[in-house]
Amino acid sequence: MASPVESAEGSALRGFLAEEMGEELKVGREPAGEGNEDCKRRHYTRPNGEVYVGRSVPRNEAGVRDDVELFRALREVRIFPRLLSAPGTGKTSAIEASFGSELITVVCAEGTDEDTLVGGYRPRPDWEWVDGLVTKALREDRPLLLDEFAAAHPRVQSRLNGVFDGRLELVLSERDGEVVRAGRKFWAAVAYNPGPELQLSAAMESRFSLPIRYRTDYRVAREIGVPDRVVRLAKRLERMVGAGEASWSPQMRELVAFRRHAELLGERWAVGALVGAAPEGCEEEVAAACAEVFRDVPARPLEL
Repeated sequence: MASPVESAEGSALRGFLAEEMGEELKVGREPAGEGNEDCKRRHYTRPNGEVYVGRSVPRNEAGVRDDVELFRALREVRIFPRLLSAPGTGKTSAIEASFGSELITVVCAEGTDEDTLVGGYRPRPDWEWVDGLVTKALREDRPLLLDEFAAAHPRVQSRLNGVFDGRLELVLSERDGEVVRAGRKFWAAVAYNPGPELQLSAAMESRFSLPIRYRTDYRVAREIGVPDRVVRLAKRLERMVGAGEASWSPQMRELVAFRRHAELLGERWAVGALVGAAPEGCEEEVAAACAEVFRDVPARPLEL
């Protein structure tokens, strides 16, 4: 799926991906590399105005320093990635920071239908055709994020096979077979949390051939003002999850929420909100870990 004419930088990027990355690229905790330390401090702005701190990637000859630069470079050579991780690690934020208001995002769910993605006729007032979001991205030559795409029904996923393979086109059977073809700047990524019941179809997985796993970057958390004690708590719970002693650990989303709650309402409220945010069945283990780290604050859900 390369561009017709590929730059030297694009060739170097492909070489990096093919030779150095292995089966899965991990972003978020790799050292920036000699001469590349400034990438830990590269800040970008999301469409909602929030700051996103770029995640470091392994050093490479393509000169890509962080995940935002990586996604922009992948667009140039039309490589479609799939972003994997638990909710709240920053997958969506990274793509938003990479492309800003140009990005089209579809948040998928089990009930996401072809009308949402492809389009359909609407009675306004005389059964007018309205493009779906994937069709819109194709027509307007824009980047596309299919968030939680694995939750969409396999039949819905398969309808888009031609968009993401060498054809780069969508046939609208509903409109007498109209063919919508991708322009040079069209690009797509999928993001999801893989699990037994949330998987891409094999055909779709082969089209999004670059797996990138996101992890919460605790250095970034500290840099954006997350208190050190809750960072220590998150790392402790992460180790417990790895050892089979816990089932959940807070990710970047929960850490940022803790910072905001603490700034507005105080640490007691922030700890209570964090314990309350734990998934059902995990509250006791999270409360016990909080009690170890926050000895001067009650470790229990907020109650009014």
